[in-house]
Amino acid sequence: MSRKNDQIYQALKNDLHTGRLLPGEKLPRGIELAERFGVAHLTIRRVLERMRNDGYLEIRKGVGIFAMPQESSQQVLMTNGYLVDIHALFPRPVQTALSRAGYVFRLFDHRQLADTPQRARELFKLHHDFFLFDGLAEYPWQLLDMVPEGTRRIAYNRYERPDPPEEMAMVLFDAEHAGYAAARLLLDNGRRRLAVLTGQQPWPCSNICDFIAGARRAAAEAGDAECRIVHDMPLSGEAMHELLLGKERCDGIFGTIDAMLLPVVNAAGKYKLRIPEDLSLIGLGNTPWAKTHGFTTIDMRADSMAGEILKVMTQKIPRKVMVKGQLVIRESCPAAAAQRKHIAAEDRQPRIG
Repeated sequence: MSRKNDQIYQALKNDLHTGRLLPGEKLPRGIELAERFGVAHLTIRRVLERMRNDGYLEIRKGVGIFAMPQESSQQVLMTNGYLVDIHALFPRPVQTALSRAGYVFRLFDHRQLADTPQRARELFKLHHDFFLFDGLAEYPWQLLDMVPEGTRRIAYNRYERPDPPEEMAMVLFDAEHAGYAAARLLLDNGRRRLAVLTGQQPWPCSNICDFIAGARRAAAEAGDAECRIVHDMPLSGEAMHELLLGKERCDGIFGTIDAMLLPVVNAAGKYKLRIPEDLSLIGLGNTPWAKTHGFTTIDMRADSMAGEILKVMTQKIPRKVMVKGQLVIRESCPAAAAQRKHIAAEDRQPRIG
């Protein structure tokens, strides 16, 4: 086969492995594929016949061409600390992507493994090609020491520890960009006294530090804005009153989780503050709370991160990918027409480091 045919073959095979084509899904018509790849219909027919012969496709006469389920011998072990959180953005998108790509995976709560080291050691004796973990600051890092050589380690969403090993790959949420984008939108809405609600004292190298850095950078660029950091959540009645009505009251708030904005909304109603006329709010996560209460928020694009994880898993060299969030505009912090144009033009592609 020609080089062009091989390129089309690999592209379609990649669609299968990354979940762009799901098992049992009908492929586009041959003429549409020919237009996509800029080749003759006959060329596409030859490639599809080759893929059928290799077990990737099923051709049903008079019906169409369908993707076949792909089996993989590659084993994946995943750990995180929020398996029972119904609002958690992960690991479901990653699980779905791995399943669609044919990987066999096991999923465990890292706290349970840390509490039962004998069980953890037995688990790590089993063969795994990949070890995926959400490396938040409270992660039991001793688990990484149990990962045998030959198992590729990939941190996703967060890696809140200094000096990651050179051989480790990372697909992380770009928290600094999120902090900057949230603060920038608040500033564009005329807000000059900003607050970032973190809910905890930041660990060194944590996402919280990156959120703060991004927000402060936007405030510094504005020149006439302030950005205060509020670590203690939930706030007492007195602290909330000071935040919203005090001498240095805030008029724009970014919550590093959507749910952090709920007590602010309740207090604003009590104090007869109008949202967004008197107070603008932006959250993070695009969770059901944001959708129910009309919060402008930053979608962490979990599906995009899952796709990037799959790409990294096919690479032989370590690499770092930063996935930028996407602003979702709702009532709590609207965007003028010019601002919407700016947001739409913003680079949302993953940043590779």
